Parts: sequence; C-alpha cells; structure tokens
Amino acid sequence: MFDPDLFFTQAERLAQPGGGEEDYRSAVSRAYYACHLTARDRLFGVDAVNWGAGSQRPSHYAVIAASVASSAGGIDGRPFIRLKLMREKADYLRDPDHSEVRQLFTSYNVRDWSELANEALAIARNLLPVLRQLQAEP
Repeated sequence: MFDPDLFFTQAERLAQPGGGEEDYRSAVSRAYYACHLTARDRLFGVDAVNWGAGSQRPSHYAVIAASVASSAGGIDGRPFIRLKLMREKADYLRDPDHSEVRQLFTSYNVRDWSELANEALAIARNLLPVLRQLQAEP
C-alpha cells in the first residue's frame, strides 16, 4: 500500500536548490497531499472507505474540519488551511504577476516558489506527526 509519507519525501527532493519552478510548485503540492492523505486515511479509513456507501470521498475542507474536531488529538486547522491554499496557488495560477501569487509571497515574506516550497515543507513537517495521531470517531 502506498505510504503518503513518500509524498513528503518527494517534496523534500523537489525543493532542493537548483530546481526549476515546476519542482518547487510540485514540492508545495506534494507536501500538502502528504498531510491531506494522512489525515483523510486516519479519520475516514484508507481511501476514505468509511465515509459512506455511495458517497463521494470527503472534500479537502471536510478532512481539515474533521482533523480539527477530532477528540483524539484535534489540530489547529490554520496551518493545514494555509498549506491547502499554497497548494491551490501552486497548482492553478500560472502568471507570476497574478495578484494572488504576489499576495501569497508577501504574506510569507518570500521572493519566489523556492522559498515558498520551504515554507510549505516546514508546515507539513510540523503537521504530519500530529495528523498521524488522529483517530476516527467511533
């Protein structure tokens, strides 16, 4: 079975100096997905099999909300949401002068995707140990 921690390991490799913008953007995305899949699988079963018959898998925000609400180690959802928003910008916004990209860089006091990738890694590095402790509600 695929281990979501491998996405984090891949994110670390992609964020190494000397990469291209595509590497750094992908590092942001992989760091987020390591966290998302870890939380989703802990709370809803691997591949969200416990979400409900015939239902779509829980949305990203549903996973974050369940992570916050979990009685067995609920988390501060703000870093998780920040990481999700970083991932969305990295995956969807191509124009480096887009106002949302400029705002993102300003809010993290970074100059480029390389520096943002390191911010994303730091968030994921702090989140993952807590997410691994989450438990599904009985």
